[in-house]
Amino acid sequence: MKPILKLGYTGTRFGMTEYQKMFLRDFFRSHTITELRHGKCIGGDEDAHLIAWLETDHVQKIIMHPPIYKKFESKICSTEPPDIVELPAKGFLDRDQDIVNAVDMLLACPKDFKQLHSGTWYTINYAHKVGKPVIICV
Repeated sequence: MKPILKLGYTGTRFGMTEYQKMFLRDFFRSHTITELRHGKCIGGDEDAHLIAWLETDHVQKIIMHPPIYKKFESKICSTEPPDIVELPAKGFLDRDQDIVNAVDMLLACPKDFKQLHSGTWYTINYAHKVGKPVIICV
């Protein structure tokens, strides 16, 4: 039986590596995700969204937490299937906390272990602080 999860995703504006994409596909196929939450930014959030939406059938709902800074916002459409929801825009740190607070687990795809002061690492550290399990794929 596949575990059922509310999953948060965090990644960089640079997108995922091929290895990270492969890992995410395998993770989605081996779990039933009732909700996938991401920050609706260009790069990694887009990659996770498209993999969940187009490449697997184990993600039941996608909830987007867009940033208030529109230059970083993805153009992913929130009105395609009815199981994609877009919440009101918030500042980066507030929406990152909202994602973590609403999920069972966080899956993070940082660029590397060197940029420890990025938004992705802020989200990872916040999840640790509030006791949420985190999977980090570099």
